[in-house]
Amino acid sequence: MLNTESQNCILKTLEEPPEFVTFILIASNESLLLNTIKSRCMILKFKDIPDDLIKKFAIENLGYNELSKNQIKFFRGSIGNCIKYKDKSEKFFMIEELINNLSKKDIIDIMLNAKIIYDKENIYDILDYIIVCLYEMDNRKRLNCIKYVNECITKLKANANFDMSIDTLLFKISKELS
Repeated sequence: MLNTESQNCILKTLEEPPEFVTFILIASNESLLLNTIKSRCMILKFKDIPDDLIKKFAIENLGYNELSKNQIKFFRGSIGNCIKYKDKSEKFFMIEELINNLSKKDIIDIMLNAKIIYDKENIYDILDYIIVCLYEMDNRKRLNCIKYVNECITKLKANANFDMSIDTLLFKISKELS
């Protein structure tokens, strides 16, 4: 989360650290770090936690009653994500059901059942989850649908009308899958 100026400020300390100090820098994207910082650090990469261990942890420690395959994929091998999205588990099941029924229902039914998606505070998590659900579908048309979701994300980040962007997304996905 450090910008270039902040990283340059830390660089002096990294070049001449006190003897009794060990710095641990954590980054989710190595390419965001300056090369001068990376050259002074030992890089350790962490692997994702296997899906079966995530599921076991969620059920035993967090009180999840049930986890779908899509939810486990959405956690991306992270216990932190499992904890973060615990309260949204029911919502994710509803989104999954909506996505799975898009090809079976007419657009009026879809729009009536899609209220769960119209959540401005959590829209990016919802759209990411929709991508996971679409990715797991056994349908070649899913790739176009994923493209539509990414277009929606781009529009929302550019301050497009929220409701219109979600409406358009649902129409496009529905048309593509039917």
